[in-house]
Amino acid sequence: MSKQIVKISDGCVRQVFDARTLELVSQEFVAVDHVEFEDEDGNHLDCCSLGCEDVYHPFDMIQPDKDGVELAKAFENDLKNK
Repeated sequence: MSKQIVKISDGCVRQVFDARTLELVSQEFVAVDHVEFEDEDGNHLDCCSLGCEDVYHPFDMIQPDKDGVELAKAFENDLKNK
């Protein structure tokens, strides 16, 4: 049995910019219902038979801030948690 299950989610990234400065204000990943599952070698998995069809983890995206300090801290914390 595979050591890892890879979930592939289709969707898009929605980014909002300030109209005057063109700075990024916020961003979010908008997922669609279609997902696929693979093992670590790229082979298709039938997750219904494995019981992983309800596997979910939020698509949190780091939000920008004016001075970059919070963004840098969030990125650093994200790397520590991996």
